[in-house]
Amino acid sequence: MDTNRRDFLKNLTLGGAALFTLDWFKLVAETKAATAGKQLPAWPGDPLKPGHDVLNAVWHDGEGYALYLNGTPYDEPPSRTHREKLEANGEHDVIRALEKLGTGKYEGIQEIEQLDDQAEGGREDETWRDFIGRCEPEFLETLEYIEAEGFCSSTSLDDDIDSDADEAYVTDWCRGRSPESAAIGYFRGLLAKLKAQPDKVDIVDALNFNGLRFVDGACPGNDTLVCTYVNDYDALASLQRVLDALDKRCRVVILEANPYDAAAKPHLEG
Repeated sequence: MDTNRRDFLKNLTLGGAALFTLDWFKLVAETKAATAGKQLPAWPGDPLKPGHDVLNAVWHDGEGYALYLNGTPYDEPPSRTHREKLEANGEHDVIRALEKLGTGKYEGIQEIEQLDDQAEGGREDETWRDFIGRCEPEFLETLEYIEAEGFCSSTSLDDDIDSDADEAYVTDWCRGRSPESAAIGYFRGLLAKLKAQPDKVDIVDALNFNGLRFVDGACPGNDTLVCTYVNDYDALASLQRVLDALDKRCRVVILEANPYDAAAKPHLEG
């Protein structure tokens, strides 16, 4: 741990007690050396208690450790069907129209692409488009809306949508329901509560000093990525110390360690 950070943390207290003692600095250095930076000194070997949250930490070169609350970077949005998407958008008329195809007098038309095929049972040279327009003009309007929007056929209503074709849904999940977005919500809420308590404002400084920061958007034009980062192993150890001191039921777990920590020579803080 660099000297500036160490000196800053040594002066922090909570309820009159020092948060970061010389013994704590020594334990962090020893644990980092003994585990090649893969485990934190807090809660060694203890099983996770029921109801506790987990902050998984994954090393990203150039950024530090990304944090994922109760999940991992490999989690993906749950799949949904075309029917579920249409229901979510309130397009129940589209569902009813698609379900109407292939039934009754429309038994001969199964897909929207068949609108310009000859209608079975219709007038001579009459297409399904003509037939439906003559019999049920409002139904035809809905079918032509479906055609223009490129919606699914009646037979694929309950098939899963390819995520590439459901970009808005995936973006919404990434920004609002993914483990990385959950971590942002967790820490923003925690910081807001700490700032509102005069005796805990210094804890906010401790978190910021360790590189706690939020990223909103991978790059201009890409809003999918939202993430919380901290600088390094020592920052994770400090973060766990703060969470424990605040009696937060949350465990920081290093899921993928900084490979440099495995090669670094141990340096014990005195």
